[in-house]
Amino acid sequence: MAYQFEWDSGNLSKLELVRKSGRLIYREEIESVFTDPNRLINKSYLDPISGEQRYIAIGNSNQNQVLSVVFVVRNGKIRVFNVWRTKGAKLKTYHEKRTN
Repeated sequence: MAYQFEWDSGNLSKLELVRKSGRLIYREEIESVFTDPNRLINKSYLDPISGEQRYIAIGNSNQNQVLSVVFVVRNGKIRVFNVWRTKGAKLKTYHEKRTN
């Protein structure tokens, strides 16, 4: 299944801030998380301003890093808000699911 993503100056500028903070994660790598057959997707929170449901995807990227991606589905497209390398209990949960 091919996913469509919404990238514009808003979320691309946030991604640039992510990279400036030392997390060298790029758009293509983020998108690749959604092709991981073992990815986990859960509801994260309901945004109080927009009323949109936010989700978190945890999956292995094309750079062999397990990433956590906060996103919303808007107009049938995935819009990314934040991303980081998965650690701790979330990483353990991902690996346990992968081996089952």
